[in-house]
Amino acid sequence: MNVAPELTVAAALRDLESRDPAHRERAIQSVAGAILVELGERGPSWRAAQRHPRGGDALEALWRVLDDERWPALRGAAFAALGQLGDASRWEQALVYLEVAEDAAESESAGADTIERECALIYISFVGVAARDGGEPEVAARSLTTLTQALGHRLDDVRFQAAMGLAEIGGPDVEPALLAALAHEASPRVRTQLVEALSLSERPSPAVVWALRSIVGAASEGLETRHAAAMVLAAARCPDAVAQLVESLRYVDVRDDAIEALAVFPRDVASTAVSPVRRLANGWRTPGATRVRAAYALCRWSDPHGARWLQRLRFHPLGGVRAAVRDARELLASDRPTRSVPVDVR
Repeated sequence: MNVAPELTVAAALRDLESRDPAHRERAIQSVAGAILVELGERGPSWRAAQRHPRGGDALEALWRVLDDERWPALRGAAFAALGQLGDASRWEQALVYLEVAEDAAESESAGADTIERECALIYISFVGVAARDGGEPEVAARSLTTLTQALGHRLDDVRFQAAMGLAEIGGPDVEPALLAALAHEASPRVRTQLVEALSLSERPSPAVVWALRSIVGAASEGLETRHAAAMVLAAARCPDAVAQLVESLRYVDVRDDAIEALAVFPRDVASTAVSPVRRLANGWRTPGATRVRAAYALCRWSDPHGARWLQRLRFHPLGGVRAAVRDARELLASDRPTRSVPVDVR
């Protein structure tokens, strides 16, 4: 997915030569996206620079950034940009930052800053996606191998980035590797990321559902991990998700997702959620968007309070809330399912 660049290709190339690190950083963050916009392509895109008249200049400028050891943050941003452009020429350099190369232990880069390690892994992930979509299966396979190995890396930040990259390239085929890593992972942050990676599959497999059912009910797991697991289980229509999703309603950062996930269950399954969702729909201090989600869920449960609150929210002073009401009413009118079909785990 492309992020709208702040600069045009010409402006980014100009600022890449600036002496001001802030200007250079903005240019690095813009140049790949600007090239992709002008090409009309979505990134990551395999060898995109070769299809743009200034692509060669962009690659050379980004390579120079990678070879300049004074600015670790800029090198990290350059790795990400090259990945978006599907340029695999700096693969070995990325491996050194990850301490995956055989000689990494003797390399001066072995102790690279966290941002460099993470961006090197993002680079490998982006190149893998670009290669997969660009008809380069050998490069994509090399990315998968590297990321699978990185799941066992001694550093948490490497394992964290490897999880999502692996899922983005491999899809359902890498579920066994992600589940194996989850079974042995100790870091709460990485465990949450592994669950998030498993959520990328449109239809969770029975093995994924079985593993996550044990997480949502485990007091030893952190809230973020339990919530992420419950979201995946909701996509599989697994009732084991409901208790955790009801708990998640208490936390502002995750309650909107929890409401939407609860709405996929019939009322008899989500009965414990009805009262707290009513309170959210009726709460005058609750943000308008949250109230719309709550009213939508109540409508799906045939609760008359939901229709009444949706009607009131049609006249909310914020245009975004009024638009959310229209979307909710359209969904209710079409009765479209919002998540995937149930998974049989028997």
